[in-house]
Amino acid sequence: MALYFRPRTIHVPGSHLKNIHYVRSYRDANNISEISVGKKVVILGSSFIAMEAASFLKNKANNVTVVGRSRVPFENILGNEIGSRIMALFESKGVVFHMNHEVERFQGNDEQEITGIHFKNSTAILPVDVCVVGIGIYYSISNHSKTNFIFKGTQTDTEYLKHTGVDLDAQGHVVVDSYMQTCLKHVFAGGDIVSFPLHGKRSTVGHWQMAQSQGRVAALNVLGIETQLNTVPYFWSMFFGKGLRFAGHTDDVKDPVITGDVDNFKFTAYFFTGSKVSAVASMGQDEVPAMFANLSKDGLSLSEEEVRRDPLEWIRVYKEGSQVTRF
Repeated sequence: MALYFRPRTIHVPGSHLKNIHYVRSYRDANNISEISVGKKVVILGSSFIAMEAASFLKNKANNVTVVGRSRVPFENILGNEIGSRIMALFESKGVVFHMNHEVERFQGNDEQEITGIHFKNSTAILPVDVCVVGIGIYYSISNHSKTNFIFKGTQTDTEYLKHTGVDLDAQGHVVVDSYMQTCLKHVFAGGDIVSFPLHGKRSTVGHWQMAQSQGRVAALNVLGIETQLNTVPYFWSMFFGKGLRFAGHTDDVKDPVITGDVDNFKFTAYFFTGSKVSAVASMGQDEVPAMFANLSKDGLSLSEEEVRRDPLEWIRVYKEGSQVTRF
């Protein structure tokens, strides 16, 4: 099983209006690109899909506005300092931000086209021709009562598995072991829908690199070639020519160790789980997360003490002491 996620949808008054768009496929992206030319574009969300869309559409649209519920973009992924600097980059390019905002309703015209957005914490109406919604993904309807968003529809991609004997977690992810096998023998799963063991805890990573690795491991085990998953989450993004690299996985972005020059986008940020580095992000220093991915894949770890003592010495030691592999 390799079912994909669905975009999280917003259902407030007016959410049925025309020109409210979600991104799931390249066709969606191409359509948004075409209809945004010369228009007032508002993007809901402030993580990767939303910010990449804002960066891409800035030179096509008449204007681009990003609306987020957090204080700064990427706050829950990169922390406040890095998120603030990326936000300043976007603002320098003319992107307008409305952070700490939550949509109350959409306003439309007689043709049922969206024309404005009303917010819960503001009396102002934000004019809009095209609204792009990038507020995350979902698998299950089990936690609707815990969110301010109400999802359209009742059937989800893993809901049909509820009475098959396949274990699902509280969010609707298919639970697999390190061989990508479910609780049922000879039933394997991989990709966006799975909860799998990573660094001693259960994780879900919605990215093609991880899905590709999981698919390979599942296929080998289906063929009887016993193989455990041994890879490290690694992804990248681009904003106005500035590249971001991220390796590892962490749920805690508080108090990272940041070295280098954040203002000039030449820095590395180390994130920790306990006393160990669990993820590394960088801009302008691409080698660091790549080396961390290789180090982790080789079964080695990096401590907070080592990073604070010398944030780059470990790379020299690693290169000298092991054969560098692909992650």
